[in-house]
Amino acid sequence: MAQDLTEKQRRFVEEYLVDFNATQAAIRAGYSEKTAYSQGQRLLKHVEVSADIKEAIDERRKAAQMDALDVLQEFSRLARSDILNYVSFDEHGVALKDSSLLTEDQARCISEVSETVNAQGIRSVKFKLYDKNRALENLAKHLGLFVDRVEVTTKTHEQALAELDPKK
Repeated sequence: MAQDLTEKQRRFVEEYLVDFNATQAAIRAGYSEKTAYSQGQRLLKHVEVSADIKEAIDERRKAAQMDALDVLQEFSRLARSDILNYVSFDEHGVALKDSSLLTEDQARCISEVSETVNAQGIRSVKFKLYDKNRALENLAKHLGLFVDRVEVTTKTHEQALAELDPKK
């Protein structure tokens, strides 16, 4: 952290990192609620404050050992998951494949595996992969495949007045 920040500025940096809301961070750091919005914006433009924020974010990324590319690769892995890598189907039912044969990518797609035995001794296995649709949606959004469109219809001032006047 920069040595030349005031205590209030240091507190702002800490609070900003909580939710990335400059106004709320300014209030929590002790700035006036009345001027918190402008103070927050001013502090974000302050060279040392913004440098401290960037440094803290970089440290968090390193600590998480994950960056945007890692996230995209994980979404891609989940989007490509295939149930046939884990189970087989035949006339006798469903059978899980040997887990020692799974690749690391395949294993990372498994959300849940559980086994229960009822009072009659009948074994039941629950197997679940992570949500493929959600992974595909997130990838599609990132790739710009989904574009939210809003249709806007406007009227001239004369048209709006004409609608209000029943005689026209």
